[in-house]
Amino acid sequence: MLAPLRLVASLLLVFASAAALCGQGLDVGAAGLEWGEALLSMPEPPLGYTVSKDPLLSDDRVVGYQVKLTKKDSASKVIVEISLADLSERRARVAVCKGCVGSLAAGLQSAGFRMTTDKMPDMDNVDFDKPVVVELTFDDDNGKKIRVHKRLFFTSKGYDVSVLATDEADFRPLVEWAARIRPAASGW
Repeated sequence: MLAPLRLVASLLLVFASAAALCGQGLDVGAAGLEWGEALLSMPEPPLGYTVSKDPLLSDDRVVGYQVKLTKKDSASKVIVEISLADLSERRARVAVCKGCVGSLAAGLQSAGFRMTTDKMPDMDNVDFDKPVVVELTFDDDNGKKIRVHKRLFFTSKGYDVSVLATDEADFRPLVEWAARIRPAASGW
């Protein structure tokens, strides 16, 4: 029972680190954004899962939001990070994609995991007209395995939808659920 809880704590630490590394500053008040602005469209959570939303802060400024889909006593989760920075430019999008994938990998490696498989496009040549999909697998010396599925997509904002699962039975259903997450008022 304690091992899954330690893993959950490690994963939350990894995502907090990734949020700090991926976040870019924007003064919400100056940008005219409201706390209640609809940023995301998502389906009803799967049975047993709950959703929470927290602001991502940098120097007391809201730079984005983190939406978490979690289940009690389970290490499997979906974490959506929304960057409020203007990510209209291709160069900024490439940097965010590389930074989010790199910081996740570095965080899991510092928690004792090593990447054993990866499936990701060449970020310098990716087409941002559709979501960028990355699949990673991490293992540790104790035989624990974490599967990661990331979908990164952009409007003027950036969206990083990450599924992390230690249980194969949770992984595919969560990936399918997360594939239905869209920017609010999205045409796709």
